Amino acid sequence: MMAIDPDPGDKADRPATPPLEGQLHYEQVRLVYQLSPVGLISTLGVATFVSVWFVSVVSSRGLLAWYLTMAVIVAGRFLLLRAFCQDMLNVAMTRLWERRFVLGASLTGLGWGLGGLLLLPVADQRYLTF
Repeated sequence: MMAIDPDPGDKADRPATPPLEGQLHYEQVRLVYQLSPVGLISTLGVATFVSVWFVSVVSSRGLLAWYLTMAVIVAGRFLLLRAFCQDMLNVAMTRLWERRFVLGASLTGLGWGLGGLLLLPVADQRYLTF
């Protein structure tokens, strides 16, 4: 069965629009960037809380190094957010922005994992249950 075009006019007259799937993907990426400020602020807030909580238990140098690493990652992700907002109408760059977001989120997760691995005092069970 042949599909009938409801508008048999010249298709060259119509503006080119991205396919629905590409537009949907772009909107998903835009949404994760739009919601990321809350996560970035939360990450820095919780990292501050954890640092204050463990200051009397673990090495100050190690704790400061971890906290500064987390702060640099959050600052980098904030700069990424700003760059996305300036380039946000460029639908063709959606995959690149998605990869950048995933990289930033992965670095944040790696920072949390390293913090748990390197900073938790194994001898004191009170801190392990936190």
